[in-house]
Amino acid sequence: MDSVLIGVGHCSAVTCLCHMNSALIGVGYCSDVTCLCHMDSALIGVGDCSDVTCLCRIDSVLIGVEYCSDATCLCHMNSVLIGVGYCRDVTCLCCMDSMLIGFGYCSDVTCLGHMDSVFIGVGYCSDATCLCHMDSVLIGVGYCSEVTCLCHMDSVIIGVGYCSDVTCLCRMDSVLIGFGDCSDVTCLCHMDPALIGVGYWRDVTCLCLMDYMLIGVGYCVDVTCLCRMDSVLIGVGYCRDVTCLCHMDSVLIGVGECSDVTCLVRMESVLIGVGYCSDATCLCHMDSVLIGVGHCSDVTSLCHMDSVLIGVGYCSDVTCLCRMDSALIGVDTVVMSCVCVTWTLCSSELDTVVMSRVCVTWPLCSSELDTVVMSRVSVTWPLCSSELDTVVMLRVCVTWTLCSSELDTVVLSPVFVT
Repeated sequence: MDSVLIGVGHCSAVTCLCHMNSALIGVGYCSDVTCLCHMDSALIGVGDCSDVTCLCRIDSVLIGVEYCSDATCLCHMNSVLIGVGYCRDVTCLCCMDSMLIGFGYCSDVTCLGHMDSVFIGVGYCSDATCLCHMDSVLIGVGYCSEVTCLCHMDSVIIGVGYCSDVTCLCRMDSVLIGFGDCSDVTCLCHMDPALIGVGYWRDVTCLCLMDYMLIGVGYCVDVTCLCRMDSVLIGVGYCRDVTCLCHMDSVLIGVGECSDVTCLVRMESVLIGVGYCSDATCLCHMDSVLIGVGHCSDVTSLCHMDSVLIGVGYCSDVTCLCRMDSALIGVDTVVMSCVCVTWTLCSSELDTVVMSRVCVTWPLCSSELDTVVMSRVSVTWPLCSSELDTVVMLRVCVTWTLCSSELDTVVLSPVFVT
């Protein structure tokens, strides 16, 4: 009543969605009739046959869709898609304010509850789901044989747990503290206008974005954790394969790995480091130009720059979407022809510069320069080689022109670029 969620239950006959003022009062469902009740400017009722199709809309918000023997639900709040469920396994996503706070799934039914501007619950299947809300605090959620708890205090999401493995989405202020998931979960996490995380299948692919920065991409059979404090990326680690990315201020401190490493580091408007698995994934961005995208055999990557989706790729083939200004300039092949860039690198803590198939003059001459690694060295130029493989430099100030019609990848790691 008013702003209070009264109850959620289901039987073998009637599905009722009751809405009073801006509050969802109750949800029940079965194999036959679907009833949707809404007062004021809303849908009053819908019912049909053995397969139920329900389209629920409150104000400008799509609440739910169900059809066939397996429920499919598309949940939308404000301008954010917050849930998709399909087939025998239903995926349910919960959103509070503009923040996705939890998900769960089972073999049958997905119920979605909405109160005020807060998406507060998901209940389904043969076990009861209880959602308790006091003031602005979501107290708990329970379902099936395992308990799912979504705890929210003030603007802080405390935790999410479900299934046999625990999934935790922790948020403090505007900081994403960590998340993890089990072997069969699809999760879409959204914070602010930025895509935070994506997981799918038994191998989880996570794309994490901090502010307008892509932080990391990784996948394994278990858990991926990304920790951030203030503007500092503290660490990334997961299960059997550990990926650690340590960042303090604007300086990348270190990368540690076991057998598989995923690191995507971006500083200012420049993507400065990428590496993982046996095949490299490179997402290089300079100014407003996406330079390159590459990935290996089992990765799904969604890359977002500002408000533009700039890359999607998965499976065994590489899909590259390159964006220059507001134009899409390439698919499947990185199109960067006749690129000439002149800059000055000047840093006492220059860690790594990786360049692939570029023509560089410092004067450092090479038509097929494979890799140039500069790390805290002091070198006097000119140093010329037509087949230079590796150059290690420390504490160097360099000015060069980078010009190539077949520029594949340029990765810069903590540098000052002018």
